[in-house]
Amino acid sequence: MKNLISSLLALVKKFSWQRNLFIFFTLTLFSSIFTPHLKAEKKKTEAQTVKIDLYTNVKYIDKDEQNEDFTEQIKDCVNIRSEIRLKSAFLDAFYATDIYSNTFDKNSFGFSVHTNGTVCNLLPLKLKLMAGNINYKSSITQLSNPVLKHHSALAKFYNNSSGISPSFQGFSYNKKPLSVCLSIENITPIGGSFFTQNSKPGPCAYLPSIQFAYTEDKNIFASMYKTFIIQNLSTINIGLTGGLFQHGKDFNCNYWFTKTRPYIKKDYAACCAEFSFTSTHYKNNTKGFIYQNPFGSFNLCTQINNGFSFKHFVFNTSLFLSDKDTITSSGSMLAPYMQVNINPQYKTKIAFMNLQIGLFAQEDWCRNKNNNLDYNKYFCSLSSCISNKKHRFSSSFSTSYNDYSKEFVPSVYSSYIYNTKNFSMGFSANAKFYDTKNIFTLKENLNIHKNVFYTINVKETFTQNKEKDLDVKLATGFSFRYKTHFININGSFYAQFEF
Repeated sequence: MKNLISSLLALVKKFSWQRNLFIFFTLTLFSSIFTPHLKAEKKKTEAQTVKIDLYTNVKYIDKDEQNEDFTEQIKDCVNIRSEIRLKSAFLDAFYATDIYSNTFDKNSFGFSVHTNGTVCNLLPLKLKLMAGNINYKSSITQLSNPVLKHHSALAKFYNNSSGISPSFQGFSYNKKPLSVCLSIENITPIGGSFFTQNSKPGPCAYLPSIQFAYTEDKNIFASMYKTFIIQNLSTINIGLTGGLFQHGKDFNCNYWFTKTRPYIKKDYAACCAEFSFTSTHYKNNTKGFIYQNPFGSFNLCTQINNGFSFKHFVFNTSLFLSDKDTITSSGSMLAPYMQVNINPQYKTKIAFMNLQIGLFAQEDWCRNKNNNLDYNKYFCSLSSCISNKKHRFSSSFSTSYNDYSKEFVPSVYSSYIYNTKNFSMGFSANAKFYDTKNIFTLKENLNIHKNVFYTINVKETFTQNKEKDLDVKLATGFSFRYKTHFININGSFYAQFEF
């Protein structure tokens, strides 16, 4: 089965981008012919219509290198990318390509065939088959990097969704590898859960949702998860994700003098089991990871997240534990083997204003993969926010310290947002002070919400080194979105200059 899918992906990869473009625009032509017919029939629902999204992005980056040939210089600085997407009741497709660029290998495409409801009006299952450049998140991302990350002191309790969450890659320049994915989602209604006393469970109440994927990188993985409802007040989610991931390097004499020990490139197993519980005053998310070590045996990791809330107070805490020298599914070795963080918050209302105050503190116990020395990292952030329906002002002060490099980095951040029904604008300022340099960043954005949605962003970055030399970077962006019943037109322009 694995060899068959690998052969199909290799065959698709051999197709020229001109052929893919012809196939995609054939679908576009078919949809444009079919759309007026659906519009004429008033009995058709909106779910049965065909929608078309058009994207165009122009990107210019000013570079210091000056080529003798002006044409080559423009190619190095300018990138024009276009994308078209089709959305219908049973078929979604997209095609993106670089129209003008110094590289012409960033053509991406994909399609999905799915059912919006029951299968043959019998089983409450939603089937989806996807192929092309697909992006995977949720549990599959956690497998590649299970460590805790810093977040805002005012952030809500983050409960990762189970599964691999397949989706077409966004309108970006980061091309995802080709892959094939099959999803079987159980859409049993809340009343069908066997924890609910109001109704008896149906025959499909016990069926989990299943997802399976295979990529051109020869990675094969699957996920299975199920959500239960308890008296319509609490939810329990159980998930299991695992697969075979290929990483490592081919041996040669160049690796004899490396500080990290090389290992042969082949398939290595990795698995993640997840349990989450959500109620009114308590939330929990627990994950367990198992990684096959290239040098023998298995490595274990666990991540535990807890959230408590009572009236105006919120307290979140997380713990991460891992075996030393753990190598994840992406082939990277984990530096932290223990992490602990706390996040108390206080929320109240004063007159017509909402007040939030939060503290986030985290300590990491790490091991240097080059010399196997242990060291600690510390991070602390204090944030506050005052807001109402139209105004929002927030500020924060954070510090970080690395016991290995002896680097102490304080930073200050403040922002203001004004928001109405058809208009919003925002300003923010950030300053970071390193041992060797200082970085100051200013951002301004303007949004106009009318028939056409306009967005203007400006970012100024000032970098000052020890010699008091000042480097200035100016980045500006403009985007618009025009939306109709069937066609969405999106455009953006981005430019970056250095002084």
